[in-house]
Amino acid sequence: MDDRKRAIVVCPNGIGISNILIYTLRELFPDILFLDVLSVRNAAEYPLSYDLVFSTVHMRTKAALFVVPPILEMQDKHTLRQQVMQELYGYTTESVDVAALLKIISKYATIHEQDQLEKALKSNVYTQTPKITQFSLKEAEKPVLEELLNMQTIQLQQQVSDWKEAIQVAAKPLVDLGTVEERYVDAMIEAIETNGPYVVITPGVAIPHARPEQGVRSLSMSLLKLDEAVDFAPDKPVRLIIILAAVDNDSHLRALIQLTQLLNEPANIEEIVSTSDKSVLMEYVHKYSKEEAE
Repeated sequence: MDDRKRAIVVCPNGIGISNILIYTLRELFPDILFLDVLSVRNAAEYPLSYDLVFSTVHMRTKAALFVVPPILEMQDKHTLRQQVMQELYGYTTESVDVAALLKIISKYATIHEQDQLEKALKSNVYTQTPKITQFSLKEAEKPVLEELLNMQTIQLQQQVSDWKEAIQVAAKPLVDLGTVEERYVDAMIEAIETNGPYVVITPGVAIPHARPEQGVRSLSMSLLKLDEAVDFAPDKPVRLIIILAAVDNDSHLRALIQLTQLLNEPANIEEIVSTSDKSVLMEYVHKYSKEEAE
């Protein structure tokens, strides 16, 4: 009998980004049994018992709730680990104050590149929170990022009138290609109207998606880069809109994890949003499609 604590992962649409989240959480907490990825509605009717809920949105539950961003940065992983340890065991591992550490170092040594040193220290301090491993990325039948994002599915545009138009414009190549139906675009908009701007996964980047049965014909992705940010909420300006159309729970995972690795570097996002050349975007897509083979 598995006596580990049991958890579920909840995302408003129960698919897409949440699959990356469950892999990250399984790595972060090997001592927790993660049962399922569920939509908010399905979570309310879930028949199995569980102790913890990791959700990208606030929700009502009797279990211990941890609201997490869809993509966990290093600092997020560290903070979450502390919170979960506190909840489960009543204590946390000693938190290292990197700023205080830098102060001591600067007292006895000359620091030439403070930012780089801070980054390196944080990376070292938080190493107990591993990056996504190459769990099953070797499954060759799953498409890589550049099979989905290409010259046909990437668009550069100056501006849009609002976030709804951003989604419509971003999804147009997929509607034209016939990989999604028009109703999928409506479903993505409706999901945000119902659940709020949960698709803004990191500053400046949104990944709208809905459920496969809402009009996805085949696995596909498209990207729209805007010169002028559009607000998905008053405090959530977005310049990169990446449409995800998944057909099942896992065929999109390989490409999505490559996309996550690309977006995990703020410098990449900065260069992508400042370019007016599609081929620059394609270079990034190509680089991260190859990343796992290195």
